[in-house]
Amino acid sequence: MKIKGQGAIEVLVITGAIFIIIAILFFSAQKESTKTNAYTNLANAQGSLLELETAGRAVYEQGIGAATTLTLSMPYDIKKITFENRTAKIHYNSGKNQSWNMGFDVYGSIATPPPGPLTFRIKNTNGSICFGNQSACK
Repeated sequence: MKIKGQGAIEVLVITGAIFIIIAILFFSAQKESTKTNAYTNLANAQGSLLELETAGRAVYEQGIGAATTLTLSMPYDIKKITFENRTAKIHYNSGKNQSWNMGFDVYGSIATPPPGPLTFRIKNTNGSICFGNQSACK
């Protein structure tokens, strides 16, 4: 009788240890997945800023009065994008900000809806490039 009870306890201990190892592996994988999503979001935001700069530079080079419309797929967690002096700044819902030097004078703002395509206007006004909200431009 003593041996049967000991065997049952050993099986329970081994099973418990296996469950603990599986739980540790699961939570480690979930943590890495969250980090990967954060890096992907950062890369997408930088890609969006590069597209904004490229489109803005094209309008800048065309001269005063030139304009275009741009459609971007906005990454997750972006609250808005502001443009001031020569800097584009992404404001995240998490409170973080990311800046990008545009290389030419820029003004305006783009309030972003949930992730997905967003269409807005880019216009050269007096040699400065206005993005999005035209009333915010000089």
